[in-house]
Amino acid sequence: MPYRFQTISKAEMPQYKDAVMEFFSSFGYPEDYSAAIDNSAFVCVCWFEDKIIGGVRALSDLSRFAFIVDLNVKKLHQNKGNGKQLVTNIVQACLDAEVRYIELGTDANYPWLEDFYTKIGFSKITYSVFMEWPRR
Repeated sequence: MPYRFQTISKAEMPQYKDAVMEFFSSFGYPEDYSAAIDNSAFVCVCWFEDKIIGGVRALSDLSRFAFIVDLNVKKLHQNKGNGKQLVTNIVQACLDAEVRYIELGTDANYPWLEDFYTKIGFSKITYSVFMEWPRR
């Protein structure tokens, strides 16, 4: 059965929220993740039959900047191009909204991610260092 990809805007989210929440909650995200989904500019999902098996979010001011977060694909559906297509679709949604800068961060515990994103078209920012405010 083929995979079906869908980009969901903030305005469309109410009709898909239950399915999106079910997917992201399966990765152990806390219940307050609902607000994170509500405040995303875009969420791209991959459907297999009637279930979401992959998703990614974009945080954006829909003008100058977007940051891609939370790429997840169910293990059974990995290594089939679904992650790449999800990222490609969310980048396109940002470009269609005329966002000028699209960035993401990777986890140093998974060094292969840099290669994954480079193959999609991202380049490493050599002049930047990600910093984090301590978690509450």
